[in-house]
Amino acid sequence: EGFSDVELRDELVTMLLAGHDTSALVLAWAFGFLASHPESVEEVYRETLEVLGPPGEDGKWPKFTVEKVMAMQKTDRILKEVMRLRPPVFEMTREVTKKHRLPSGKTVREGQLVVVSPYVQGHKGSFFDRPDQFDPARWELDGGASTCKPPEGRYIPFGFGSRTCIGFRFAEWEMIIMLSHVCRNFTFSRSDQSDPEFACHITLNPATPVTLNVKPRS
Repeated sequence: EGFSDVELRDELVTMLLAGHDTSALVLAWAFGFLASHPESVEEVYRETLEVLGPPGEDGKWPKFTVEKVMAMQKTDRILKEVMRLRPPVFEMTREVTKKHRLPSGKTVREGQLVVVSPYVQGHKGSFFDRPDQFDPARWELDGGASTCKPPEGRYIPFGFGSRTCIGFRFAEWEMIIMLSHVCRNFTFSRSDQSDPEFACHITLNPATPVTLNVKPRS
């Protein structure tokens, strides 16, 4: 109610594209990182065995439930690290609604656009130790609290506050299931040892295809 047909169409198209392309890009980057870090592939495989149990006599794996997806903590940490290094959206903009003085002393005025980049945030040495290194262990839990606790608002692959992506939890679970499915059926390595460059559009895309050598698990 209150939306025209054109506005409804635009919202639906945005939801479809934002919910499909972003997850696909994160997974593409994830497979690239995992191919360079085979120990992480095996970690996902072992965690899948622990959480789901082995496949049955028919060769089929048990199905995921919400509880089992939430139990895939190691896989979740791998995805967190991928999204820190290669967030699905390169930058976000907001229009200033009233004059505001930032902690740095700078003043932003009503009507100005403020640009925040999850990519830049994730690579700042003042926010993360060894910011350019792929290290899922930085997100490990120690006594119930993550050993990596960037200040609020500095790890924002899905946005922040009231503007957080409404589908972020679905996207996280979807990607966990996909990583599990691939890693329990295949091993893979990089066919090209150079890291793919990225292109900054609305999303953070690989500038060239992410190519892998893939082998079925015996």
